[in-house]
Amino acid sequence: MFKIETKQQKQQRIIQNIHNDFDSAQDRLLSQAKTLLESIHISDIGKQEQIADRLSRIGFENVPVVKQVSSLKKEREEKGMQLVKTKEDAELIEYYKQNYPFLKFLTEHELDKICKKYNLVYAPVKNYIESVPEKNLEEIEGAQVLHSRDAAKSKYFVTITRWFSGVPDEVKRILRNTFEYPVGFDIDDRECLKIARQLGYKGNYRSYIYGSGGAHITEIDKSGLFICAPQHHFNTNGLKKKGLGFFDFTVTKIDAPIVFRYVRGGIQVLSKWGLEASDPALLNPINN
Repeated sequence: MFKIETKQQKQQRIIQNIHNDFDSAQDRLLSQAKTLLESIHISDIGKQEQIADRLSRIGFENVPVVKQVSSLKKEREEKGMQLVKTKEDAELIEYYKQNYPFLKFLTEHELDKICKKYNLVYAPVKNYIESVPEKNLEEIEGAQVLHSRDAAKSKYFVTITRWFSGVPDEVKRILRNTFEYPVGFDIDDRECLKIARQLGYKGNYRSYIYGSGGAHITEIDKSGLFICAPQHHFNTNGLKKKGLGFFDFTVTKIDAPIVFRYVRGGIQVLSKWGLEASDPALLNPINN
């Protein structure tokens, strides 16, 4: 005989699945990285990929390293293994595991993967409008201090509002209208062309990318604390839409907030809770 789940039992099961996915992500990523590194017998995959990309750009499409890296990239796409792909990635995960033993580390890609799976979004904690259990408040307050060397840097994105006349369609396709820019607020138009080449443009266009006043930079600030939860837990007024923060999600009544902070190379989970947040005895008296 099948036992029918109550609504609360179903919610609790899904919440537990979400927590399990976050808790196990660090070890899954580390295992994936080590397996990948061992399986293809390349000591530094990142270096090999750079060499392969350089060879491919100037036309060497069938030399062994280019074919090997191409096959590896295809395998990653097919198996969802693009989350961890270099020796440095594996070392970074191991570093966080050793230096922050009580905090789980995830790549941003893995964070997005879990959020998509459960229809969750994330935003700064100041935009969270539900209650926070006191035990989780204490857990967040007592989290290990982040070393300055591990702090996440802001990201910058160039938005092209007017392309320079003559820009090839291939460049427009590669850069699209908005692309990540590593420098900051000092926009260098020729640097944008360099980025297009790094992303795969093989043509000979050497002129400007945008016309006068035809571009602006947006800073994505990753300092402070963030929280991952169903979209109806947030007031998103005034926030910039970026990635999973503001997709059009189907709202599901799953109360499973996860508080995290950005770090160099990913995020660290500081606290999480579930249905107990609805118990008045466990709540702190002030809502966010």
